[in-house]
Amino acid sequence: MLQSAASMGADEPRSVLFFDFQSRGPLHAAFNASMLRILRCAFPNARLTCVAEDRHNELLKEELADLGDMHWQSRPIIFQGDDILPPYTSNLGHFLGLLKGARVARRYIEQAAKQLQADLIVIECPPPLFIATMRMVDLPKDARLHY
Repeated sequence: MLQSAASMGADEPRSVLFFDFQSRGPLHAAFNASMLRILRCAFPNARLTCVAEDRHNELLKEELADLGDMHWQSRPIIFQGDDILPPYTSNLGHFLGLLKGARVARRYIEQAAKQLQADLIVIECPPPLFIATMRMVDLPKDARLHY
């Protein structure tokens, strides 16, 4: 049985942001719906916001209608199709695309985190994008970033 963070003695965040920077439409919808359910169980009193592509958000809204109080924000696709290469590909074009994507992701994360006063930020993205983004993000004082 899942327990909330508060019931386990942990500090519960007031606001949780869940970002998906690459899924569009049904891609990863089942995984993201499950992740959002887990986040809601873990943090039942937190404001939970999903930041994803419009069509992806619509599918998640239908799947998660029973969760009630969810918030949704739109964002563009940063990586699509051929832009996603295997993690060990050493390709200058891939590296430059990764840095560009990390800058865009950073801007969205910083704006949303400050606007919504997020305490916890969860990102669904390829590990190289997370690592590059994490090094560049200027988060609010007590915010935590996870992927």
